[in-house]
Parts: sequence; structure tokens; C-alpha cells
Amino acid sequence: MERINFKIQTLGDFSVTYNDNILVSENNRNNKVIHLFQYLLINHGHAVRQDELISRLFLDAEDYENPAHMLKNIVYRLRKYLKECGLPEKEYIFYKKGAYGLSEDIECLLDVELFDDYIKSAREAAGPDEKLGHCLAAIALYDGDFLSKSSDLFWVTPRSLRCQQEFRYCVDLANEILCGKGHYAAMLDILEKALYLYPYEEHFHALRISCLYQAGSIREAVREYDFATTLLFDELGVSPSEEMLELYDTISKTLRLAAESLVEILDELNENIMEKGAYYCNFQVFANIYRIIVRHSERSGRSAFVVLIDFEGKDEPRNGKKQTDSGALFNAIQMSLRRGDVFARYSPTQFIVLLMDINQENSKKVMGRISDSFYKQTKSRRFTWKLASAIDVDRVMPSSQKADILKVT
Repeated sequence: MERINFKIQTLGDFSVTYNDNILVSENNRNNKVIHLFQYLLINHGHAVRQDELISRLFLDAEDYENPAHMLKNIVYRLRKYLKECGLPEKEYIFYKKGAYGLSEDIECLLDVELFDDYIKSAREAAGPDEKLGHCLAAIALYDGDFLSKSSDLFWVTPRSLRCQQEFRYCVDLANEILCGKGHYAAMLDILEKALYLYPYEEHFHALRISCLYQAGSIREAVREYDFATTLLFDELGVSPSEEMLELYDTISKTLRLAAESLVEILDELNENIMEKGAYYCNFQVFANIYRIIVRHSERSGRSAFVVLIDFEGKDEPRNGKKQTDSGALFNAIQMSLRRGDVFARYSPTQFIVLLMDINQENSKKVMGRISDSFYKQTKSRRFTWKLASAIDVDRVMPSSQKADILKVT
């Protein structure tokens, strides 16, 4: 009896391959026929009761007059699809005693099952080298969330979360063993993959920063910290955790001890003299600059104003027009201000600006320049702003005053 060998990828993209020919891929329409095939593949080796399949395919089955008939129609379409794929003539889906399953002639090699085997072996292995070998194999196999394009199916989510946790376990264990042996380059390669798959996972950023620090790349570790904290705050509105702050404190102390001369420090402090526009920084840095300016102004009498610019709309950051307008406003602010001015993102929908040596009337003119620049890029976006003296916080101008609300129409 001829065996039919299916190679199934479920981690990341979904595909089914037979004799190097792709039968199903992400390019296929993600409909109930594909969902049925996925569920039967995941449960290969035993039959699945009809009522279980109905509950997996139709969350609102009670709204259908005859869900069993609909299931039969989907099974028929799947059989037809497999036949059209050019497979040998066989009955690939059987029905027996109220249950459906894949034929015993089908041999399924699922990446998620192999992944689970590697995880189990890593947990049961006695020595660190053996544990590491299984972890590295699991990491190499993991290309993303389990059935990522079918994440809306309720039965997919628990398996996907479990795989994510197991992947993190492997990364953590690999980090412990590889960094313990001084194999930092190998660990950085693993973290590059982890951050490609999960760019907003602070834990992976922290591991990368720590790995760079242990490898002696102190300044690169600091740059990575700045990149990670800015990314997470700009995109998610998330401030650094205590773990990240403690890590930065440790690294920055070492960085200060590692400086060999004042010239070396000045070279690091000096920015590119050709860079135009206002200075952009994260909010932590902005807060420190603000405090220094306020302290200095108490003696010098110099003026400074703070502007809070607020987007309107409730659409999610990083999606659609909101992200486009955010970039346009960033450019409008940076290029409309002087090099001596400072701005930061306060939240996913807000920017905060510090204007130096300026009065209230000229501050409004500055906002007019930002408005003109922003309007040229977007034509339709509307936002509001509030102005306050950095020296006298009681002079915040309420947004109810028409002069303080900037409308772009």
C-alpha cells in the first residue's frame, strides 16, 4: 500500500507539501475548507467527531438550520480540492461512526510536533550541551506564530500562546548557556531572529542589550537600549520596565569607567553638525533637559515654552493613515523648529515640544509654521495644541480658547 507523505508547516506560514509540490500555501484563500484541512492535519492519526468539527468551524452553529449538512459540503469541497492537486487516487478523508479523519495511508510530518519534541527533549536532557542542541533545533524550526493567518480561530490561540512560551524558553536557555560560555556572536544571531519575529518584545531587547554588554560592546549596548526604549514608547506607549532601567544603570556606569580621555567623551557627545531641525529624544531625556532649562532660567531670566500637540481620532498606532500622519507631524515639528529646540513623543498620539528663548506670541507663530508644513503633507489632518510657560506652570492656556486650538482644514 503506497504511503502518502505530507510535510506540513504551521509555524509562521501554513503550507502542505507532497513530493516537493506545494498543495496548500498561504496564497490559498483562507476559508473553511482550509480550516477543516488544518484541523484534520493537526489531529491526524485519529477521527474527529462531527460535532467537534462543527464547533471548530462554526462559532455560531446554532444560527444555521443544518450545520451538519454544511460540514458535509465543506468535506466534499476538500476532497475535490485534494483530487485536483494531482494526488494519487485515494479516499483521503474517511467518515465512520459520526467522525471524520485523514486516511491511514497519509503520513504527516508536522513542524509543530517536531518543535514540541525538541522542547520535551531539552527539558529532559541531563547536560547543558545536550539541552542547547535541542533548543537550537527548536529555534531554527520556529518561524512565527502557530497558524498565524488563522489566529482568529479560537482553537488556534491556546496552541499559539504555548508555542510562543516554548520559543521564549528556548531563547532564555540558549542565552544562559551560550553567554555562560562566552559565545556572544551565536547568541546575538538567535536574538536577531527573535526580535525579527517579535520586535516589540521587551524581554528579547533586554537579552540583546545584556549580551552586547557582556561581550564588551558597551556603547553598542547603550545604543540598543535607546533604540528599544524609543521603539516601545513610540509604537506602544510603553515606558521602560524596572529590569530595563536597572540594566541601563549597570551599563552606563561601566561606560563611564571605560572612558579613556575627555576627547573620547566629547567625540561621543558631539552630534552630526550637519543634522538639521530640532533635537528629537525620548521623553526621559526630554524631562532631564526640561529640568535643566528651568533651573538655568531661574538665574538667567531666559524664557522657554512647552507645547503639547495632540492628535485627534482613535485609530490604532502603526496602522493606516494614523501612522502616515504621525510621520508627517514628526517631520513638520522637526523641520519647523530651530536646532536649539527639543521635542519628544509623549504618548502614541502626542508630541511635546520645548521652545527656547521665545515669547508667547512667537511660540504661536512657530505653531503656525508647523501647521503649514503639516498641511502641505496631509491636506486634511486636524490636531490641537496647548501652550504653557516652562517657568510658570500656572500659565497653561486652556484648550477652550480658540487661539490655542490649531485646526487644519
